[in-house]
Amino acid sequence: MFMQGVLLMSAFKSGLILFPSGIANGIMAPISGKLFDKLKLRVLVIHGRIIVAVSL
Repeated sequence: MFMQGVLLMSAFKSGLILFPSGIANGIMAPISGKLFDKLKLRVLVIHGRIIVAVSL
């Protein structure tokens, strides 16, 4: 909505921009689900925070 309303992009361009994140989410969802079943939540939260901190 932001891209189409504020940046005045077409729906097609907005979809192309968001497409890679959708693919990454589709790939990572089963992997993170299996990790969540194997490991404890605390381990995943700690690693997730580290990854977010590094990326920021």
